[in-house]
Amino acid sequence: MTEPSRAVFLSYASQDAEAGVLADACRIAGRTSVGVAAVHSGLETAHSTKERFYEAELLRLEGELARATATEPERSVALFERALELARQQAAHLLELRALTSLAPATQDPRRTEELLRRISALLDQFTLPPESADTREARLLVFGSRANPAVIPGFPGGGLLFGAATAVVKRVSIPSE
Repeated sequence: MTEPSRAVFLSYASQDAEAGVLADACRIAGRTSVGVAAVHSGLETAHSTKERFYEAELLRLEGELARATATEPERSVALFERALELARQQAAHLLELRALTSLAPATQDPRRTEELLRRISALLDQFTLPPESADTREARLLVFGSRANPAVIPGFPGGGLLFGAATAVVKRVSIPSE
């Protein structure tokens, strides 16, 4: 990749990631409509530039925002499913783990939830993440916590690696009001 091409790629990649961090920060701050606008902006950039590597994470975040409103549980599940499928197509294991971790607690069917927990466990065994990462902690809590205490699943919070970054954003910047 030439240096100018690399700079353009990093610029678009940065826009998608920034949109994701802003969306997660808005979710934490309770500003769902601003978060959804950030996700849609990131998705628009991904589609117009054809740099779609972060699309699965943006879809997952839109699902988290839909779940936060508590008015569209079916929509959040559909978005998590789309994020999961896209992450699997791209062999993006971390984004697949995040989508699974969001989807499992949103699923109402206990058999489907158990299947998703098995997939999370298998994915954790497949590749190595630092044990202290937020993604690893959330996935392990979901898998092992739910086996010890099935009540963990319904209220399990979404998040992922962006959670720490989004929390920092919430503390440092003023998020536009809705």
